[in-house]
Amino acid sequence: MENVCIMALFGDSITTDHMSPAGSIKASSPAGQWLRAHGALNADFNSYCARRGNHDVMMRGTFASARVKNLMPA
Repeated sequence: MENVCIMALFGDSITTDHMSPAGSIKASSPAGQWLRAHGALNADFNSYCARRGNHDVMMRGTFASARVKNLMPA
């Protein structure tokens, strides 16, 4: 494999619960900003669980989670 690089490094205590957010989507979050940019009204954001089929929303929710810490040096 060529041109492969690590995007994130996580510790041993990370679980799929950390990687897949379930709470409400806040307008100020990266997922909320993405939804708004794509025409969704704040009242229609709903929760991450309701939008679990949307890769763009879930990806932004995962990387915005306060519990997920990237251990790679800057």
